[in-house]
Amino acid sequence: MVLFLSFVFEPYQIPSLSMLPTLIAGDFIIVSKFSYGLRLPFINTKILSIGEPRRGDVIVFRSPTEHRDLIKRLVGLPGEHVRVHDNRVFINGQLVPLELDGFYSGTGRFGGAQLARERLDDREHTLLLAAGLSAKDFEDTVPAHCYFFMGDNRNDSADSRYPEVGFVPEENLVGPALAIWMSWRLPDAPVLSRIGQHIH
Repeated sequence: MVLFLSFVFEPYQIPSLSMLPTLIAGDFIIVSKFSYGLRLPFINTKILSIGEPRRGDVIVFRSPTEHRDLIKRLVGLPGEHVRVHDNRVFINGQLVPLELDGFYSGTGRFGGAQLARERLDDREHTLLLAAGLSAKDFEDTVPAHCYFFMGDNRNDSADSRYPEVGFVPEENLVGPALAIWMSWRLPDAPVLSRIGQHIH
């Protein structure tokens, strides 16, 4: 049973601030490795297709250029033209809705940063737009069988806008993040208010 569960679910620790305010450094999350299909372990060959990634999913994937896992939000699907200018996203020429929504109440260097609500299709999430950091622009068409990802901390995220990440092939997707099962941040560890939060 434990072996089976390890093929379906996997725990991950969030190491960076690129997904603020959705995820913070020190969050431990559960990832479903079964949501997009069943793959054979070690060789990563898909043997059963179950579902497709949805725009707005928060997904763990293997970096196409480095031997490490990353977690970002899915923004662009295969074949779509994606343009990012001044933190506004256009999908096939259509502007993604975004409105300002107060300020980040967390501490540290992003305390007091501007928050915004962004709607990807029928799903809303909160972004952090840090002042004093450059908004990375981008424009290209997502290749077949690839995806375009961005971090929710839009001005401090190494994501598909940068060549060191780029477009992510479908076979690099590990699965969507489901929930926070532990949050450990000194000096307040554990952060009980975050435990059990659904990731959306």
